[in-house]
Amino acid sequence: MLASVLALVFVACSTEAADTEVESTLGPTTTTTANQTTSMNTVPPTTAPTPTTAPPTTATGQTQTTVGDPDQTVLYSNYIRTETYGDGLDLDIHAPEERGPWPVVVTVHGGGWFIGDRMSMGSLADGLASRKAVVFNATYRTLTLGGTFPGMVDDVACAVQFARNAASEFTTAPDTVVVVGHSAGAHLAALTAYAPGAFGQDCPEGPSRSADALIGLAGPYDISQLGGLLTPMFGVPIGDDPELWASGNPFSWVADSPDIPTLLLHGDADRVAPVEFSEELANALEAAGRDVTFETLDGRGHSDANSPRVVGDRIAGFLSGLDSP
Repeated sequence: MLASVLALVFVACSTEAADTEVESTLGPTTTTTANQTTSMNTVPPTTAPTPTTAPPTTATGQTQTTVGDPDQTVLYSNYIRTETYGDGLDLDIHAPEERGPWPVVVTVHGGGWFIGDRMSMGSLADGLASRKAVVFNATYRTLTLGGTFPGMVDDVACAVQFARNAASEFTTAPDTVVVVGHSAGAHLAALTAYAPGAFGQDCPEGPSRSADALIGLAGPYDISQLGGLLTPMFGVPIGDDPELWASGNPFSWVADSPDIPTLLLHGDADRVAPVEFSEELANALEAAGRDVTFETLDGRGHSDANSPRVVGDRIAGFLSGLDSP
């Protein structure tokens, strides 16, 4: 398995960067042509470690921004605005037009912990908003942005708390917050969900509470199987500080984790993070008596696991079955 996992740094980043398509079935206003920006919203700028300036607006009052080459602008139907949280990080808010009893979702991007940005989750965030969820598409400090453990987990936990504080503007059910992570983001999301109180206690938004549910998409959870891949994240090899590495392994927290619902989705054709990662976590959660659903995506690879066309309806069904706290 290790040979496959080592591809996370190189392959996961490139597949996620390419997966910024917009779902053509999201709604009647969805399009990928740049000349329609006066009738819908566009994706905000790529992640930066400092806040971005306010983008211009169209005549209709909707936000209009571009990413890189204007000819390659990606358009979304449900993007609301970009906010700053934590230590100068950005997140994008996608929400239904009308306020209602919508679940709150925090999405966490992958990129092998080394690189990546929230744009790789943009299509899924917008797709979930079209399915009546309020989505906060978050940033965290990857290794290339100076992030290490536990700081990058703290960033995700702070995004969860920001969502709790801000959600009432968009939903009448702000107390149900679900964290959704893809690839490396699924690992970070699992830590925030299963170890409440261990991360994000110094957030500017206030001490972070655990999410009310977790959705893991093609995640590499048991980091003890990754060899030296994550030594830069922990600062030492696993043999030099096994307790530190254990604190960054979701399996270490399962026995004492809150009994929150978990949905694990993983392609059985994933050559980046083998499906056994999710299967092993599902088994551990089940053995601990936790509420877990594990589904394989037949014939699907790594980047398929955060495509709204592939997982959007599955996630929406899971969200609709959650009880408000």
